[in-house]
Amino acid sequence: RQLPLVVAGELTDQSQRPGSRSFRKGLVELDDCFFDVSSQNRVSMSELGVALKELGAVNAISLGAGLSIITVR
Repeated sequence: RQLPLVVAGELTDQSQRPGSRSFRKGLVELDDCFFDVSSQNRVSMSELGVALKELGAVNAISLGAGLSIITVR
C-alpha cells in the first residue's frame, strides 16, 4: 500500500506515524523529475518522511515491499 509522506513540501500525518523499522522504498518528486528511492538501513516511516523532506522532495509516497525489486519501463 502506498502512503503519502510529503505533499507540497510538507510532511503529512502518515509520515508522523510511529512504527517498526524496516527497509523502505519511495517514489519522490524532485525538481520536476520522479525518482525511486530505497533506504540502505532499516528506518521508520517517519524517518523516511523527514529524510525525503530534507532532501528537498516536493511530493513523496512510500511504496510497500521494501526488499522487493521494482522495475518500471
